[in-house]
Amino acid sequence: MPEPAAACPFSHAVRAGDFLFVSGLGPIDLGTDQFSCGGAQNKTCLTREIIQHILQCCGATMKDIVKYSISLTALEGFAGNEVYEQHFLVLVGASLVRR
Repeated sequence: MPEPAAACPFSHAVRAGDFLFVSGLGPIDLGTDQFSCGGAQNKTCLTREIIQHILQCCGATMKDIVKYSISLTALEGFAGNEVYEQHFLVLVGASLVRR
């Protein structure tokens, strides 16, 4: 599966020693490489799929995540908790920023 196109000229993942930082992701459909305009749950699932894909390309899995951050423009319809708790076996650090 191809790497999702970057909206800006930056890497989707940067390794620093034993750490892997994944950033700048949004709800892009990996099959079409197009931004999704669907509902909050669909956007959250697509973003999670991109994160999972990038981790796999770097030799990591969702089990390796120790913290994630989410930036939103509105909290209405936020589906992050429901989607992400399905993929983490243990509690991880999280932060939510509303812009």
